[in-house]
Amino acid sequence: MTDHPVPFTPGFPGDWPVRPANFLQLDWQAHTRNFIHIWLPEGVAIPGGDAVFILREVVDFRFTLPEPELWVVSYEKSGVIALRGECRAITEGVALALAITNLSETAWEETRPGVCVQLAAAPDFADPALERTVSVTDGRLCPMAPPEHVGLTAHYHPSAPPTENFIAVASRLPGFVIAQWWEGPPISVGGNSHPSIACLHAQPAFGRIAPGETVRREGRLYLMPGTVEEAYQRYVAEKRRHEA
Repeated sequence: MTDHPVPFTPGFPGDWPVRPANFLQLDWQAHTRNFIHIWLPEGVAIPGGDAVFILREVVDFRFTLPEPELWVVSYEKSGVIALRGECRAITEGVALALAITNLSETAWEETRPGVCVQLAAAPDFADPALERTVSVTDGRLCPMAPPEHVGLTAHYHPSAPPTENFIAVASRLPGFVIAQWWEGPPISVGGNSHPSIACLHAQPAFGRIAPGETVRREGRLYLMPGTVEEAYQRYVAEKRRHEA
């Protein structure tokens, strides 16, 4: 009898094949129905490893609705980290926020959460060929470079170093756009274009977090009619107000 793995082989080595989803789900009617899934976050990298990574350990995000149109995601890993994510409905999109508290006794000199916006279940927007996905360099919309295929992943990055923490994808049939941005510098713009996830990243930069300290960052996810250029102009205007 063949010795099969139990229960089955995961799509990425090291990830648990069975785990909670732990994501927010947006249900958007553009040309057709689209489910946009958000890991807020999928993990938090710190020097020497991960403070948390939801695909390889027991993580039970708690979802609450403390007021209309505001979902809160909370989680605490004793002695390590506490998380609070926020997803508030706004006109043609959602306002996102993520607060990270260092519960350890060691300062984290560089803290990098992964906020993953997944489009595999969004048929209007999934872009495995990277034909409709753009970033921004010196005020210009720039295409993505060809992805790096490793196993069942296809990690991609902009074709030119981005100068804005912004990424957008146009709908397959023209008329709609999804765009994500977070305050702070562009430390990791890109994603994984494999059809199983088709994700967008514009990671928020948290930098140093001292023991007991909480750092919070804000961002936006636009779900709007229009073009990537119009989404970029909306970002420029909103970021200007945000920084004022």
